[in-house]
Amino acid sequence: MFPFIDSRGFFSADPVATQQASRLVGKACRSHGFFLVVNHKVDSNLISNAHRYMDMFFDMPLCEKKKAQRKIGEHCGYASSCTGRFSSKLPWKETLFMILYS
Repeated sequence: MFPFIDSRGFFSADPVATQQASRLVGKACRSHGFFLVVNHKVDSNLISNAHRYMDMFFDMPLCEKKKAQRKIGEHCGYASSCTGRFSSKLPWKETLFMILYS
């Protein structure tokens, strides 16, 4: 089971709750390397659309996905280093990393 982080502490303006939430994030990163954030205030339609577009991207033919291939020395882009190495459809055999600024 992976850890859940309740982000209400970050939004509460309570310094103790904020500090506790920060500690839980640090602990989750050290023990698991990832966590699931709940009560994050991200619009559910935005999340649904992101999943839909993600599915559309990864369902494209490999030749199309490679147009977004990550360049050497860069952090953003498509990577498929494990494609073809596994017979099962592993969810992490392909990645698309983007940085969004608001």
